[in-house]
Amino acid sequence: PGEDFGIKYNEAFGQPAGEEFTNALYERSLKIESFKTLEDAEEIDLNGDVGTTFALTETSTVTIIDPFEEYITTL
Repeated sequence: PGEDFGIKYNEAFGQPAGEEFTNALYERSLKIESFKTLEDAEEIDLNGDVGTTFALTETSTVTIIDPFEEYITTL
């Protein structure tokens, strides 16, 4: 409350999420009892080149994107 709790969320056209949504999200975050991590997954370099793909599992990947470029594309 009164501080950023580490999540950035923008709505469909890039505008910041409303206070009602972010407050509800914060309240929901207080109920998190556990989280899972992947052992032996490839380290993800978030500063990697756009288009770089990292394999998490045999069926899951993460691809680095340029959020600004994606935003402009949706306009």
